[in-house]
Amino acid sequence: MNKSRLTLATILIPIMLCTSSCIIHVNAQGEQQDKSSVFGGFSISKERQVGDLSSINGGITLQDEVIAKDVSTVNGGIKIGKNVEVSALSTVNGNIKSAEGLTVQGEVSTVNGNIEIQKNSQINNQVSTVNGDITLTTSVVNGDIETTNGDISLKLATKIAGDIIVKSTNNSWWDSEDNHNNSQTPTLKIDSSSTVEGKIILEREVNLQIESAELLNKVEHNYTK
Repeated sequence: MNKSRLTLATILIPIMLCTSSCIIHVNAQGEQQDKSSVFGGFSISKERQVGDLSSINGGITLQDEVIAKDVSTVNGGIKIGKNVEVSALSTVNGNIKSAEGLTVQGEVSTVNGNIEIQKNSQINNQVSTVNGDITLTTSVVNGDIETTNGDISLKLATKIAGDIIVKSTNNSWWDSEDNHNNSQTPTLKIDSSSTVEGKIILEREVNLQIESAELLNKVEHNYTK
């Protein structure tokens, strides 16, 4: 009986210690296997290739020149080094922050988190958030940019192939009436060197800081002032 209890304790103690702050370090070069964690995040060493990465309670770090498939978290951020390539990035409660040279074949999205992408990056689908800010620097987005309650900042020759859409908070499951009444007006900031090939569609009031007269002419106010 004592031996059984000791064995059980040997198994449970590391699990209990890992539930709050355990980070799984992936260093070995091998097959592109999928990896998931409920308690704890991942840190992928530079130049590694992995499959899908998912974490429920923990952040994910991709060091320089990592190649991965879908990368997602529920409660945790995603931090990305230089020249990383992924299929898609998503979080529910966490920021997505990348260094330069990021390539994403699909979508970049958050619910409650900011998205910050540095220079020489390319997103081949949309970039979206609900309650977070989007900041793009010298980047290309071959899709739309969408937000509801967050600021958008495009700078240093960022190019958007699709539309910019600031969505209405009305009838949104994530936004109660009290939050809607107390929410701050989001800001859309586009410097003179950045371009938007599609439309700029506003479904709610937005503070506009757009330096280009041509882009100002693309703004559509699809709400009652």
